[in-house]
Amino acid sequence: MNNYIIVSVISSLVWLLVPVFQRKSKYFYFFVILGFSGLYGLLFLIFNIPIPSRTIIAVSLLIVPGLYKGFFRKYIYQLIIIGILLYFITAYIPIKIIQVIGLINFCIAEILLAMQLISFYKNKRKINLFFGLVGFYNFLNIVKFIYLLVFVASGLVEYFIITVVQILLGIFFIIASEDDPVMSKKFN
Repeated sequence: MNNYIIVSVISSLVWLLVPVFQRKSKYFYFFVILGFSGLYGLLFLIFNIPIPSRTIIAVSLLIVPGLYKGFFRKYIYQLIIIGILLYFITAYIPIKIIQVIGLINFCIAEILLAMQLISFYKNKRKINLFFGLVGFYNFLNIVKFIYLLVFVASGLVEYFIITVVQILLGIFFIIASEDDPVMSKKFN
Protein backbone atom coordinates (compact mmCIF):
# COMPACT_ATOMS: atom_id res chain seq x y z
CA MET A 1 0.00 0.00 0.00
CA ASN A 2 2.94 2.31 0.70
CA ASN A 3 4.14 2.15 -2.93
CA TYR A 4 0.62 2.98 -4.08
CA ILE A 5 0.60 6.14 -1.94
CA ILE A 6 4.05 7.21 -3.19
CA VAL A 7 3.04 6.68 -6.84
CA SER A 8 -0.27 8.50 -6.26
CA VAL A 9 1.47 11.51 -4.72
CA ILE A 10 4.08 11.65 -7.51
CA SER A 11 1.35 11.32 -10.14
CA SER A 12 -0.72 14.10 -8.57
CA LEU A 13 2.29 16.42 -8.32
CA VAL A 14 3.41 15.75 -11.90
CA TRP A 15 -0.08 16.33 -13.31
CA LEU A 16 -0.41 19.53 -11.28
CA LEU A 17 2.72 20.81 -13.03
CA VAL A 18 1.77 19.81 -16.58
CA PRO A 19 -0.76 22.65 -17.17
CA VAL A 20 1.79 25.19 -15.92
CA PHE A 21 4.15 24.16 -18.71
CA GLN A 22 1.39 23.69 -21.32
CA ARG A 23 -0.27 27.11 -21.04
CA LYS A 24 0.00 27.69 -24.79
CA SER A 25 -0.96 24.17 -25.81
CA LYS A 26 -4.23 23.47 -27.59
CA TYR A 27 -4.76 20.86 -24.86
CA PHE A 28 -4.23 23.28 -21.98
CA TYR A 29 -7.70 22.78 -20.49
CA PHE A 30 -7.42 19.01 -20.93
CA PHE A 31 -4.26 19.18 -18.82
CA VAL A 32 -5.90 21.57 -16.32
CA ILE A 33 -8.73 19.10 -15.74
CA LEU A 34 -6.21 16.31 -15.20
CA GLY A 35 -4.22 18.59 -12.88
CA PHE A 36 -7.28 19.45 -10.78
CA SER A 37 -8.29 15.82 -10.56
CA GLY A 38 -4.74 15.11 -9.37
CA LEU A 39 -5.01 17.89 -6.79
CA TYR A 40 -8.36 16.57 -5.66
CA GLY A 41 -6.93 13.08 -5.29
CA LEU A 42 -3.87 14.42 -3.47
CA LEU A 43 -5.99 16.35 -0.96
CA PHE A 44 -8.09 13.31 -0.23
CA LEU A 45 -4.96 11.17 0.07
CA ILE A 46 -3.29 13.61 2.48
CA PHE A 47 -6.37 13.88 4.68
CA ASN A 48 -7.06 10.11 4.41
CA ILE A 49 -10.57 10.61 3.06
CA PRO A 50 -11.94 8.23 0.43
CA ILE A 51 -12.46 9.93 -2.94
CA PRO A 52 -16.14 10.05 -3.88
CA SER A 53 -16.67 8.08 -7.05
CA ARG A 54 -18.90 10.79 -8.46
CA THR A 55 -15.85 12.97 -9.13
CA ILE A 56 -15.31 10.62 -12.09
CA ILE A 57 -18.48 12.07 -13.67
CA ALA A 58 -17.36 15.69 -13.38
CA VAL A 59 -13.83 14.98 -14.63
CA SER A 60 -14.89 12.71 -17.48
CA LEU A 61 -17.57 15.10 -18.72
CA LEU A 62 -15.12 18.00 -18.74
CA ILE A 63 -12.43 16.00 -20.58
CA VAL A 64 -14.18 16.17 -23.97
CA PRO A 65 -14.68 19.97 -24.03
CA GLY A 66 -11.19 20.30 -22.53
CA LEU A 67 -9.82 19.13 -25.88
CA TYR A 68 -11.07 22.34 -27.49
CA LYS A 69 -9.39 25.39 -25.97
CA GLY A 70 -11.66 27.95 -27.63
CA PHE A 71 -14.86 26.13 -26.69
CA PHE A 72 -13.72 25.55 -23.13
CA ARG A 73 -12.63 29.16 -22.70
CA LYS A 74 -15.94 30.43 -24.06
CA TYR A 75 -18.11 28.20 -21.86
CA ILE A 76 -15.81 27.70 -18.85
CA TYR A 77 -18.29 28.96 -16.24
CA GLN A 78 -21.16 26.91 -17.61
CA LEU A 79 -18.94 23.80 -17.77
CA ILE A 80 -17.77 24.27 -14.18
CA ILE A 81 -21.36 24.73 -12.97
CA ILE A 82 -22.45 21.61 -14.88
CA GLY A 83 -19.54 19.66 -13.38
CA ILE A 84 -20.40 20.77 -9.84
CA LEU A 85 -24.11 20.01 -10.34
CA LEU A 86 -23.31 16.57 -11.71
CA TYR A 87 -21.07 15.94 -8.73
CA PHE A 88 -24.02 16.44 -6.37
CA ILE A 89 -26.71 14.91 -8.60
CA THR A 90 -24.78 11.66 -8.98
CA ALA A 91 -24.44 11.10 -5.22
CA TYR A 92 -26.77 8.09 -5.30
CA ILE A 93 -25.79 6.51 -8.60
CA PRO A 94 -23.98 3.16 -8.22
CA ILE A 95 -20.22 3.22 -8.81
CA LYS A 96 -20.40 0.81 -11.75
CA ILE A 97 -22.73 3.16 -13.66
CA ILE A 98 -20.46 6.12 -12.87
CA GLN A 99 -17.44 4.18 -14.11
CA VAL A 100 -19.26 3.21 -17.32
CA ILE A 101 -20.18 6.87 -17.92
CA GLY A 102 -16.55 7.83 -17.30
CA LEU A 103 -15.36 5.11 -19.68
CA ILE A 104 -17.76 6.31 -22.39
CA ASN A 105 -16.55 9.91 -22.06
CA PHE A 106 -12.90 8.94 -22.23
CA CYS A 107 -13.69 6.77 -25.30
CA ILE A 108 -15.35 9.79 -26.95
CA ALA A 109 -12.27 11.87 -26.11
CA GLU A 110 -10.06 9.14 -27.63
CA ILE A 111 -12.05 9.21 -30.88
CA LEU A 112 -11.78 13.00 -31.00
CA LEU A 113 -8.03 12.86 -30.30
CA ALA A 114 -7.58 10.31 -33.10
CA MET A 115 -9.58 12.55 -35.45
CA GLN A 116 -7.39 15.53 -34.53
CA LEU A 117 -4.23 13.50 -35.15
CA ILE A 118 -5.56 12.35 -38.55
CA SER A 119 -6.58 15.91 -39.43
CA PHE A 120 -3.12 17.19 -38.50
CA TYR A 121 -1.58 14.54 -40.75
CA LYS A 122 -3.90 15.35 -43.67
CA ASN A 123 -3.23 19.08 -43.41
CA LYS A 124 0.52 19.02 -42.85
CA ARG A 125 1.59 15.55 -43.96
CA LYS A 126 3.25 15.16 -40.59
CA ILE A 127 2.71 12.96 -37.57
CA ASN A 128 3.00 14.88 -34.32
CA LEU A 129 4.43 12.80 -31.46
CA PHE A 130 3.03 15.19 -28.86
CA PHE A 131 -0.56 14.77 -30.13
CA GLY A 132 -0.07 11.02 -30.40
CA LEU A 133 1.13 10.81 -26.80
CA VAL A 134 -1.87 12.83 -25.58
CA GLY A 135 -4.02 10.16 -27.27
CA PHE A 136 -1.90 7.39 -25.74
CA TYR A 137 -2.28 8.96 -22.28
CA ASN A 138 -6.04 9.09 -22.75
CA PHE A 139 -6.03 5.47 -23.98
CA LEU A 140 -4.29 4.48 -20.73
CA ASN A 141 -7.16 6.12 -18.83
CA ILE A 142 -9.57 3.94 -20.80
CA VAL A 143 -7.56 0.84 -19.87
CA LYS A 144 -7.66 1.94 -16.21
CA PHE A 145 -11.45 2.24 -16.36
CA ILE A 146 -11.72 -1.22 -17.87
CA TYR A 147 -9.51 -2.68 -15.14
CA LEU A 148 -11.60 -0.98 -12.49
CA LEU A 149 -14.83 -2.26 -14.04
CA VAL A 150 -13.78 -5.81 -14.82
CA PHE A 151 -10.91 -6.70 -12.51
CA VAL A 152 -11.77 -4.63 -9.44
CA ALA A 153 -9.28 -6.14 -6.98
CA SER A 154 -6.95 -8.05 -9.28
CA GLY A 155 -6.41 -5.07 -11.57
CA LEU A 156 -4.48 -3.06 -8.97
CA VAL A 157 -1.05 -4.14 -10.23
CA GLU A 158 -1.94 -3.14 -13.79
CA TYR A 159 -3.47 0.10 -12.50
CA PHE A 160 -0.21 0.81 -10.65
CA ILE A 161 1.93 0.09 -13.75
CA ILE A 162 -0.28 2.27 -15.95
CA THR A 163 -0.02 5.11 -13.42
CA VAL A 164 3.78 4.88 -13.53
CA VAL A 165 3.67 5.11 -17.35
CA GLN A 166 1.34 8.11 -17.04
CA ILE A 167 3.81 9.79 -14.68
CA LEU A 168 6.50 9.37 -17.35
CA LEU A 169 4.13 10.85 -19.94
CA GLY A 170 3.43 13.75 -17.56
CA ILE A 171 7.16 14.43 -17.27
CA PHE A 172 7.34 14.35 -21.07
CA PHE A 173 4.51 16.93 -21.27
CA ILE A 174 6.34 19.13 -18.78
CA ILE A 175 9.46 19.09 -20.97
CA ALA A 176 7.99 18.95 -24.51
CA SER A 177 5.96 21.41 -26.54
CA GLU A 178 3.48 20.56 -29.28
CA ASP A 179 5.05 23.23 -31.52
CA ASP A 180 8.59 21.90 -31.14
CA PRO A 181 9.80 20.84 -34.63
CA VAL A 182 11.26 17.67 -33.08
CA MET A 183 7.69 16.55 -32.30
CA SER A 184 6.64 16.35 -35.95
CA LYS A 185 7.84 13.86 -38.54
CA LYS A 186 7.07 14.56 -42.20
CA PHE A 187 5.76 11.77 -44.42
CA ASN A 188 5.26 11.97 -48.17
